[in-house]
Amino acid sequence: MKWRCFFLTMVTVLVGIILNLSPAPGIIGQFRPDVLAMMVIFWCMKTPGFFNVGTSFILGIFMDILLGSVLGCRALGYSIMAYVMVRYSKSLNDSSVFFQSLAVFSVAILSQAASLWSLHIFGGRVTDYHVLLCSLSAAVIWPFFHMIMSALIRYAGLGRILL
Repeated sequence: MKWRCFFLTMVTVLVGIILNLSPAPGIIGQFRPDVLAMMVIFWCMKTPGFFNVGTSFILGIFMDILLGSVLGCRALGYSIMAYVMVRYSKSLNDSSVFFQSLAVFSVAILSQAASLWSLHIFGGRVTDYHVLLCSLSAAVIWPFFHMIMSALIRYAGLGRILL
């Protein structure tokens, strides 16, 4: 059972990385949420003992390397996001999807702000301030994202364990 959970987690994280790296046309790129961050939020809520701050930090370093940004900026944001989500995972799992959307919005804003702050501290030029738009779209998409991921967990036969 643990291997199926590990395999499902890693496949969805890989899909999140691919979706983050794929280009978005025109104005859609400004509203596109960080899909890997949404995966981190979801898996930190569902499996806080397995998917935690360390895993999120490694994924952030990996995304920094893939995107060629300052090493550690996304890692800091993902780690802060994972800490908050693991800390409040029990209460967020019991709450409504609307409240979870509000939590996703606030955590995404916090993560993006930490990433931009660390980029500014390390001498990078911060030119994109569309953080609010990406976080807002993540909050709007969250109910559908949660529904799809929950259906995927049920399809994998892990519904009794994770949901």
